[in-house]
Amino acid sequence: MSALINALHPSTGPAAGGNTVAISGCGLAATSDVTFGAVSAAGFTVTSDTTITAVAPPGSGSVPVAVVTACGVSNSLTYSYGSAGLPVIEAIAPQAGDPAGGSDIIAVGSGFTGATTVDFGGIAAAGFTVASDTIIGITTPPGTGTVPVTVTTPGGTSNGVSFTYSASLPPRLVAVTPRSARPGRTVVIFGCKVNRATRVAFGGHPAESFTVLSDNVVLAVVPPGDGTVPVTVTTPAGTSNPVRFTYVSTPVIKAIAPQAGDPAGGSDIIAVGSGFTGATTVDFGGIAAAGFTVASDTIIGITTPPGTGTVPVTVTTPGGTSNGVSFTYSASLPPRLVAVTPRSARPGRTVVIFGCKVNRATRVAFGGHPAESFTVLSDNVVLAVVPPGDGTVPVTVTTPAGTSNPVRFTYVSTPVIKAIAPQAGDPAGGSDIIAVGSGFTGATTVDFGGIAAAGFTVASDTIIGITTPPGTGTVPVTVTTPGGTSNGVSFTYSASLPPRLVAVTPQSARPGDTVVIFGCKVNRARTVAFGSHPADDFTVLSDNVLLAVVPPGNGTVRVTVTTPTGTSNPVRFTYA
Repeated sequence: MSALINALHPSTGPAAGGNTVAISGCGLAATSDVTFGAVSAAGFTVTSDTTITAVAPPGSGSVPVAVVTACGVSNSLTYSYGSAGLPVIEAIAPQAGDPAGGSDIIAVGSGFTGATTVDFGGIAAAGFTVASDTIIGITTPPGTGTVPVTVTTPGGTSNGVSFTYSASLPPRLVAVTPRSARPGRTVVIFGCKVNRATRVAFGGHPAESFTVLSDNVVLAVVPPGDGTVPVTVTTPAGTSNPVRFTYVSTPVIKAIAPQAGDPAGGSDIIAVGSGFTGATTVDFGGIAAAGFTVASDTIIGITTPPGTGTVPVTVTTPGGTSNGVSFTYSASLPPRLVAVTPRSARPGRTVVIFGCKVNRATRVAFGGHPAESFTVLSDNVVLAVVPPGDGTVPVTVTTPAGTSNPVRFTYVSTPVIKAIAPQAGDPAGGSDIIAVGSGFTGATTVDFGGIAAAGFTVASDTIIGITTPPGTGTVPVTVTTPGGTSNGVSFTYSASLPPRLVAVTPQSARPGDTVVIFGCKVNRARTVAFGSHPADDFTVLSDNVLLAVVPPGNGTVRVTVTTPTGTSNPVRFTYA
């Protein structure tokens, strides 16, 4: 069958050619030529069976683009030369900038793709970036007065929009350093035009004091505040852009959990509070924690150092040292689990539980069910026989000192197929069906009477998408997982199947136009329908191709083909 193309991107280009056009479709792997009208592409690259990139040759007007393979010439799609319109600038912001240049502005409009120049009264911009067809970021060149800003593309030059160079501009800030500090600290603010500063603000609070050192530098004393705030400088010409500043406050610990741990250290605890960002030290009665991780400004995960008795836990940041919260070292602690392996198994299987202080185990539980039996191998290892259950459950070990933390374990159950749809397919294989049931996670095989499926995808624990292998007669379909093999559900191979459609091209046309319908098993077509309207006429070319005359209609409709064996799946068609 000939190749099929369904999209060109872009579908327009300059008359000189030379631009790259992406062509999408199917059956493109063996492409030998790409034509723009009667002219071959200046070059092309086959990316895959569904994509080609071609270099457009010079041309004019609208021409049909087609792909040539050993099987013939594909359908064609329209490509237009020289159809790009003039760019249009609708607005720029800000509309004024420094005579020295270097101001960053944005132009909003349309047709900016491929921009080659941005001019300010005939002076090229210091730089520009086309963000999209509708937005350009521009850096202004030096200049004076009010000048028109224009954008030039291969389609031409835009209208001009006024931009004014003015020395009476508000200050512009670059940075504040340090970027975080406590109230009362002095910070340095860098920028330009700050020499006439009348106010320095941190959020809504004025600086306690400030000193102008030059046109580019101000020293400011941080006022009371918290969080992250914008810093601005105001002069008679206006207020600057903001730069971010973060207040550093003294950390506060509200609670720790658990509040006790092993004298040998290594217990994992969590501290909850505020102001933990940037923590440099966590201490247990003056002894540094074995490790800690700042999860957020309000949470720190901490690994305890060795110790004895009850000690205060403190957190230190650049903002100071927190209050102390009591932590007690105790040898009478419940066991702590690390892992269970394997992490999933069927009831009756033996698993290994790793942890510490498990040598006095009196109970091993899987969810609410006690293990069928367990054997303590050491202070760190227990063997346990999985009891009946399902789903994912917590495994715990209990000793006279208490119950451990839980570790997760997942029951592996035998899969069950409740239904498949459709229940029949082509003896040649390749039919797509769905099996619905349970326990499909981790499926390793899907069989059709002992023949492996051509492919399958586990969509969820309850659904598998399957591609059938070749076969005959009625066979049982089974799914195999680590939990076992499912029941069998009957699937029938039958040559008497309805047709299957792949595409209609063009996808949009007027009533009376002829379109090509691609698919399989269409050679015995009795009816071709566009929505509820039968085609004005149709001609069967092969088992895979029909020509149909579009009947009256409007909007987007479903095209179907009906044969003595049934009606096909629908493909979309839009009335032009």
